[in-house]
Amino acid sequence: MYAMEFETDVRGQYIKIPDYQKFKFKHVKVVLMAKETVEEPEAKRYNFDDLAGKLNWNGNAVSIQRKMRNEW
Repeated sequence: MYAMEFETDVRGQYIKIPDYQKFKFKHVKVVLMAKETVEEPEAKRYNFDDLAGKLNWNGNAVSIQRKMRNEW
């Protein structure tokens, strides 16, 4: 088995593989690791603060769960 380890900068959706001809038309396994954590952009997260306190329910949660389990 031939393995290669290298570091590169991601500048778009493509990563430059040095000496890629050795891997052309071969099945390869690619592992990506970053030294720092990758965080999601703030735009993709949903803020649920506007929904807090909107649900008013006066039932017994335990009895409802037991009833739902018995339906199976």
